[in-house]
Amino acid sequence: MRTIIALITISTLNTGCSTDEEQEVDPWFYEATLEPEFLHANAVWAGAALLDYDNDGLLDLFLTNGQSHPDALYRNMGDGTFVDKASTAGVNGTGESGSVVSGDIDNDGDTDLVVALECQTGSWAENGLAEYDGGKVLYRNNGDGTFTEEEITLTGEPTPLNFCAISMTLADLDLDGYLDLIVSNGNDPDLAPSWIFDKHAVEAVNTIIYNNGEGSFEDYITIEGTVVTFATAVLDVNNDGLPDLILGQGGSGVEVFLQTAHRRFDPDIARSESGRGLWMGLAVADYNVDGNQDIYATNQGLSPLILGYDGLEGFYPGNTQVVIDPWQTGSEFSLVSEWVNPFSSLLLQSDEGLFTPALNWPLDAPQELAGDLFSGLDGKYEEWINPENTGRYGWSWGATAIDVDADSYPDVAFTSNNCGPPMEIIWSEDRGAGPGGLLMNNGGVGFTDVTWESGVANLDAEGRYPDGRGVYTGDLNNDGYPDLVFTNRTYNTSETSAGSQELGGARVLLSEPREGGWLQIDPVGTVSNRDGIGSTLTITAPDGTIREHILGAEGSTNGSNERLFTVGLGSWDKVDFSLRFPSGRTVDVSGANANNRYTITEP
Repeated sequence: MRTIIALITISTLNTGCSTDEEQEVDPWFYEATLEPEFLHANAVWAGAALLDYDNDGLLDLFLTNGQSHPDALYRNMGDGTFVDKASTAGVNGTGESGSVVSGDIDNDGDTDLVVALECQTGSWAENGLAEYDGGKVLYRNNGDGTFTEEEITLTGEPTPLNFCAISMTLADLDLDGYLDLIVSNGNDPDLAPSWIFDKHAVEAVNTIIYNNGEGSFEDYITIEGTVVTFATAVLDVNNDGLPDLILGQGGSGVEVFLQTAHRRFDPDIARSESGRGLWMGLAVADYNVDGNQDIYATNQGLSPLILGYDGLEGFYPGNTQVVIDPWQTGSEFSLVSEWVNPFSSLLLQSDEGLFTPALNWPLDAPQELAGDLFSGLDGKYEEWINPENTGRYGWSWGATAIDVDADSYPDVAFTSNNCGPPMEIIWSEDRGAGPGGLLMNNGGVGFTDVTWESGVANLDAEGRYPDGRGVYTGDLNNDGYPDLVFTNRTYNTSETSAGSQELGGARVLLSEPREGGWLQIDPVGTVSNRDGIGSTLTITAPDGTIREHILGAEGSTNGSNERLFTVGLGSWDKVDFSLRFPSGRTVDVSGANANNRYTITEP
């Protein structure tokens, strides 16, 4: 092994402990307390970012909110309680916030925030066209528990700052050591037609806003050929050393855009056989443990028991559709599809970088799922009779990879629900609604649904299914095991009255101790970005078993996860690991002890 020339720190976690001995807990998680309760209103999207904003060793929680309702920054008190400090910290904006992303943008050791403001309904330019009126807010961390709001200035009209963001991602795409901002854009609400499956929209152009090397954003590019995109993952698909993009696009595919030159991304449609779906969340991990990163991609799940609502009428596997441009630009475009795939899918990556649906990946679910209820309903949807395996789930949104039982095999959690009213659709499972899900990996060969057994079923205070949007993971209680945060948006209780709302909220689920061992690796970049986003962790067990993880690859919907590796070790008590930073510099460690956090500084 080469000599380790980086600083390696092994730390004991600041655990904190609850004093409420009478608190009821389920077998897997217990619910944290948010003070005050978080209520979400007046926004389409609901996001969260997990970050230690005050550098006290405890992971905190930022939540976006809607118009006239302040965003929240919950400080972790270390005892299962989180107290809102947004006003004191200077991040209690009252605009219509949607997505948020956190990361050390200026490499000063403090985590910063970027919040996306949603485009407004009813805002029209003088020419009668809808106005690009979204926004981006940069909150720079001052290192003393407060933030300073800074203006991002870009040239052009309109600029990408004003596009209608759905999700954002931070990654160092040009490998200059600073994090860039990737924005997944969608419809302007004033241009969006009635619900349609195909979401080609002239204004939904994805963008990359580059860091200027001084901790601010300056230059940008647009990624041509993209459509409404719900989430973007970052992964070096072709192993050429350059980060590539994987886009979850509405009415199109999970598509790969290769970085073919400096700041140039070109589509490579041959690398994904996902079929055309909606693809709302992308959870990246090596699910079949073959050394390649795979994707669990959520989808609309046909949402069928709402005939006429899902927009799939006339779309069949292998057909060709010609659609008049719904934005009346005078053009037509042909929609040619080898496969229309409305179902959530596990996409396994081959050694050649091709993502193919694992159609035979088994799923064991003890309860009846939405997909079990609608096969061939009323003679409709005969082309999708008897959905199998992961296709049995209804409409799903955000997804994240999480080794919840610490057995070294990645599991997946996701949120559920349809995209709009009426409430009988959202609340009723026999109309396609659902509680989200937690799928346990059966040794790299299948999933078992433990949603109800684990206590992860996403329910509101009245036991109904809320309108889930995002799900995020991080170690919030410092026990070495991953926790979960669900964000649920406001939902409209009427198809006719936009002002009729049922408030949304957030659920924070903290892990109970597991039997499996764990390891946490916190990379600190020096040549690379300080967060080490894009680093690769390779773990080798005494029996030769190998696991590989990528930091920050996940395609989160509306938000971002904690920025360190939390991995399960199962029964292994010692392992070797190799941490490769985005610069290519590598640190090797032999005989790392389980149940420890290692801070690794880049040489």
